Amino acid sequence: GKVGGEGEVEAKGVWVKARGVEGRGDVTVGYGGKGLAVWARGEGQGIGRIEASGEYRKGDVRGELEVNGAQLDKLQVEGLSGTANARIVLSGGMGKVFEDFSLETIFEELNVAFEGDLQSAEYQDNALRGKFYGVLGAGTLALDLPEALFGRLGIMGTSIRLNMRDKTASLSTSAALSLDQGMLSGKIDMSARYSKRENDNPDALWYQNYGIEFQGSAKNIKYLETSVSQWEFSGKYDDGVIEFIGGKDNVKIYRTADGKFEIGLSNALPVSGKVRGVINGNEISASMEDIDIKLRELASLVPMRGFQILGGRLFGNLDVSGSLSDPEFEGSLQLSGATVLSKELIVGTIGPVSSNLVISGRNAELMPTFVPFEKGGVQLSATCLLDRWNITDLNAKLISTADSVVTISTKIAGITINETKAKVDMALSFENETIILDGSAFLDNGQVAIDPQGFLPENMPMEPDPVMYRLRLNMSFGKQLEVYLPDTNLPLVRGFTSPTSGLYLQFDSQSQEFSLDGTIDLRSGYVLYYLRNFFLKSGKIDFSENSTKFNPLITATAELRESGPSGPVRITLNAEKSPLENLNPRLSSIPFYTETELISLMSGRVLAADTSSALDIREAAIATSEFIPQLNIFKTFERNVQKALGVDIVYIRSSFMQRWLLDLTKPVTEANPEDPLARYLDQSELYIGKYLTDSAFLHASLRFREDPLVSATRLRLDSEFGIEFDSPFGLINWSITPSLDEGSLVTGQELSLSWRYIY
Repeated sequence: GKVGGEGEVEAKGVWVKARGVEGRGDVTVGYGGKGLAVWARGEGQGIGRIEASGEYRKGDVRGELEVNGAQLDKLQVEGLSGTANARIVLSGGMGKVFEDFSLETIFEELNVAFEGDLQSAEYQDNALRGKFYGVLGAGTLALDLPEALFGRLGIMGTSIRLNMRDKTASLSTSAALSLDQGMLSGKIDMSARYSKRENDNPDALWYQNYGIEFQGSAKNIKYLETSVSQWEFSGKYDDGVIEFIGGKDNVKIYRTADGKFEIGLSNALPVSGKVRGVINGNEISASMEDIDIKLRELASLVPMRGFQILGGRLFGNLDVSGSLSDPEFEGSLQLSGATVLSKELIVGTIGPVSSNLVISGRNAELMPTFVPFEKGGVQLSATCLLDRWNITDLNAKLISTADSVVTISTKIAGITINETKAKVDMALSFENETIILDGSAFLDNGQVAIDPQGFLPENMPMEPDPVMYRLRLNMSFGKQLEVYLPDTNLPLVRGFTSPTSGLYLQFDSQSQEFSLDGTIDLRSGYVLYYLRNFFLKSGKIDFSENSTKFNPLITATAELRESGPSGPVRITLNAEKSPLENLNPRLSSIPFYTETELISLMSGRVLAADTSSALDIREAAIATSEFIPQLNIFKTFERNVQKALGVDIVYIRSSFMQRWLLDLTKPVTEANPEDPLARYLDQSELYIGKYLTDSAFLHASLRFREDPLVSATRLRLDSEFGIEFDSPFGLINWSITPSLDEGSLVTGQELSLSWRYIY
């Protein structure tokens, strides 16, 4: 170019190094017309790629800077890393800036508009994302973040205002923090005043040169079912000293520059007490005094699936020392009056419980404690390790006391236990984050459903983060436990267990491998065959199942009463170790009918012996719907009668609804029955059973019967009373059937001895 005229200077390979930033690039400077124009482009370590252009003319400056991939760790903020992109547009007068080159003067005289976004950024090992927009002018900074993410913290609608003339600042933001148990959300409004101070330490970070006082409030705080309309706070930072006061002195935090700290929590909070100590680098030494945890209030902040804490306290003193990430503890905590309402597994109120938790080093031990239930209780003892603030290697043992009964409702693979009274003797431990349960359970009164499909891997529900467990359980059964196979809605076999029953279950939820062995002996119940409920006189289910097959063997003797062409028909069903998937029992009857004729009779003549006869679909649909009222309408009544009379077994069987529907839908030309009530109640039966001892069973039945030979009312009531004894020679049954014959009481008796030989 020409001296004093217009020209251009170009510099290649300009090298810059300052405060950990190093880069190379090209710079072009144009001059003339009493001004300068600058274009620059470069890239390097720490600064990413930079493009800049600017113009200076007659004391005014205008420029634009674009940075891509700048490294955030060069800002000297501990724990901050990643890259950022930014664009800055600058304009203003440089006269006063040349006279006093300081941040305050630059921010006062220049106007700056900027925007940027963070990429692959982290702070203290937490992801940091977001875009920002800002304007700086006349000593005021306005910064807006529409959305930002820091770890699990989401920030929306953030607005920051900084007035450098009077050294004040304000912040307004809405935030939501995702926790394992739920979402914590709220809005924060805050104002502050800051002051600059001289710092003699040349290595001090930039923010250590300022002091600040702040106050504000958090509004509309929500977490699960807890909400707070407003929570006020204030504090200050100066020369490394931090003070914070929140919620009308409910929370106090004080920390000095040399690491000493003190935290105070008032009794108005779910957790109260004082913590005093020193944090030096990664080392901590502190004492936790007068700790008082109100379990019910604290539980409202933590979702607990399946149970609810009704009350109790945990209080005491602890000393903490060692590594901040993995400290050791010394002290003890007292558990007082803890009461829990459980809705899963063990159902009902548990507690109150009082015990002592002793902690030494990384070991914690719960002293042997009696845990009361609604009836009786269990002895509980437990130990665990405290590893990096987490509980590991938990070992617990539960032993039920004499005559203690708990109510259990749970599902283990294909076994569903519903409100069943039980006695348990169980040991619990942890191994590689897997719960190991080993023990026995005596199931006395309730319902158990065993579904083969529930043991198939594709039918086992998998939660996003399931609890893994291994189970080894010996199950024995009482006299009032009702077993359903395969489920309670439409069971093929259901009945009350005999005390001779027993099962052994092994199950691994992670590998889904299992084995189920044993036998369930049934005293009475029903077998569903051709959609008819056969009353079970005796039976058993043999299990020898594993992950490769589930097909238990059924042995049963059951009866069904039907009305045939020539009168009542007593149908007997016999199955001898018949597989569940191919249940093919033998049918016999008194009077004699062939199996084909019996199937036709039971199916409403849909499966007729004479295939040339017309099929009556109406009768078939209604007659084969017997199981619907049997399973639904009578269930509640049966349970109420059982409780009221104190008996072990109650069954009701009736075809009232089927016969009534047949009459409602019959053709107009078909004649009405001579005695409708007798027809509707024919073969309706009530069966009641009571165990006198484990080997003596008393039973009675009342049965309505339609007698076509009587000219008056055709309805008759037959009764039967009997007692069964288990003897070394077999099953002895003695029954009495009283009846009226021409006004006189006639008593029929039957004595039988039966046994089974299995080969």
